[in-house]
Amino acid sequence: MKIKGVVKHPLHVKLGFCVVALFFVFSNTTNAEYATVDNKLPMYGTIAWSSQDRKQISDYFDYIDSVYDSRQAAAKDLNVEAWDAYLNDNRVEAMRLFNLSWLLNNTNIDTYAGYVRILALDGKHKDAIEVGELALGLGGMNYDLISELAVSYAY
Repeated sequence: MKIKGVVKHPLHVKLGFCVVALFFVFSNTTNAEYATVDNKLPMYGTIAWSSQDRKQISDYFDYIDSVYDSRQAAAKDLNVEAWDAYLNDNRVEAMRLFNLSWLLNNTNIDTYAGYVRILALDGKHKDAIEVGELALGLGGMNYDLISELAVSYAY
C-alpha cells in the first residue's frame, strides 16, 4: 500500500532509507561508551546520542529534506511502510520504520499507535501503556492507539 504522490522517486527513496538505516544501526557498535541504537524498542529506547549518531541523524534529515517537501510527509510515508511490514508479520522491520518515522515527526500519533500495537503483541503491556499515555499526552487520538492501549490495560 503506497500513498501516491507523496514519494518523488520511490526506488531512490527506498534505497536511501536502507543505506541510512544500515549506517544508523551499525555505526554505534564501535563506540562502547554510548548505548547502541536498539531498533526493537520504541524511540530507540532512551539512549545518549553520540556525536556520530547526531551527525548521521543530521545527514538523514538532510537527505529527507532533499527528497520530500516536508518531514511530516516523509514520516507519513514511513508509517505506511511500517504498517505494511506489520501486516506482513515483520514486527522487527515495522518497529525500525516506526523509529525512523519518529525521528522525523515525534508527534505523529500513528507512529505511537504502531509502537503500542507491537509492544502489546509482544506482551510488553506496561511499556505499551507508557508509550500510549505519552501519545495521549501529546493530545492525539487514534483508534488503533486507543484499542491497543485498552488491551494492555486489561492485562
